[in-house]
Amino acid sequence: MFKSNFLDSADSLGLLQNLNGQNLEITVEALPTRFVYTNQGSTMIFIIAYTVSTLEAIYPEEQNLVITYKLSANGQETKAGRITALNTAMPIKNIWKSTKKFTWMYIDRYDHTMKTLTHDIVRQLQEQL
Repeated sequence: MFKSNFLDSADSLGLLQNLNGQNLEITVEALPTRFVYTNQGSTMIFIIAYTVSTLEAIYPEEQNLVITYKLSANGQETKAGRITALNTAMPIKNIWKSTKKFTWMYIDRYDHTMKTLTHDIVRQLQEQL
């Protein structure tokens, strides 16, 4: 996923033109990949009424997208650096959806977050060239 997002962003931002014939080597150091799914519930039944309390949520772990890069020309390294895109993904709670739809909603949100983070990485890389 990172590779295709990176190539899409690099193409849309014109990164290739900024390389001026240099080779770019990228190493992904850290990638947001983990989350915690929780499903807690309780039910209290009284003789004349009942109450139900549930919490279904997904909490993404605080992981940033981090890459290192090296630029080289004619076999000589011309520049190197490290770039971090801050992941600000917030926890989400399930309100009125099935668990399956809620999970798919989170996966769609994760895909969007990865596209945004990768675009930020390419933008920062372009600024450093």
